[in-house]
Amino acid sequence: QSDITTNSQKDLTSINIGGTEVFLAPDEETVDVEDQSSSSSSVIQAGPVQNSKSGSSNSVRDDAITSTSTEINTNDVFNRITVTIYSKDNEVIDQCSFPDYIKGVLGAELSGFSYEKFALKEYYNTVVKEPCKELTEGYKAQIVAIATYALYQNGIRSIDDLLEMASKGSINIKCKQDSTTFQAYAKEGSEKMNEISEDEREFINSLIKEVSGDLITYGKDNQLIDAVYSHCNSGKSVSAKDKWESDISYLQSVESPWEDGFEIKGHGVGLSQVGALIASVNGMDYNEIIGHYYTGVQVVNINNK
Repeated sequence: QSDITTNSQKDLTSINIGGTEVFLAPDEETVDVEDQSSSSSSVIQAGPVQNSKSGSSNSVRDDAITSTSTEINTNDVFNRITVTIYSKDNEVIDQCSFPDYIKGVLGAELSGFSYEKFALKEYYNTVVKEPCKELTEGYKAQIVAIATYALYQNGIRSIDDLLEMASKGSINIKCKQDSTTFQAYAKEGSEKMNEISEDEREFINSLIKEVSGDLITYGKDNQLIDAVYSHCNSGKSVSAKDKWESDISYLQSVESPWEDGFEIKGHGVGLSQVGALIASVNGMDYNEIIGHYYTGVQVVNINNK
């Protein structure tokens, strides 16, 4: 974590969470995104850790820029989190609220929502309208996985850790725009985000708000999972042990019958993006979808803790 520094770290106390040194603010004020570059003493800095997708480190610099974000409701823990996004070369490319980051990842990872609707229409002759309500639960499952994955990769390992950090100030996490070692991300105004219609944008924003605070956990102490996911399986997911020689209880091989005949895209571990959407069309809700692809987990809403 030597790459993670701030101008005011000398004035901050720190705690160790999951091997990551996290700097805690001395006050309890929530800092707006626009103020973070000049008020870093009120920001909890968390940094990316070793990534199970590829085994590579995601350490990044602590630069800061500003951008617009959605409305803030500080009763929602997710709205106390801001995200600085870096390129593969560790250049700052955006800073936004956590909900906006989730929307950007969803748009990039699914290559625009219309692509998946076309795939479903082609394979299942589904009558698709704008926006596609049949895919609601699949999108929600993906949103929860995106949020959980980002926090886990920043060294936040449990619900209690996250709540403790949020109680002391706003949280700034760091993510890379890299679908191989982290998550893809499409910035507002980019070609991928411009492909999304206003109806789709409103629809997706409503889903992000609906499941805001939901995270995937395991065990009685609500440990966050490493919510890896891939684009598409071919009828069965791959276990973490078979893929990365790491036996993880919640990353087992499971059947994905909705994808029989599909071409495998990605590493095949964890949630399948296409499988989740097809499962949604077939009537599964997002809790069921998450529970299917991640063995022995539960979805916990941190705003109700």
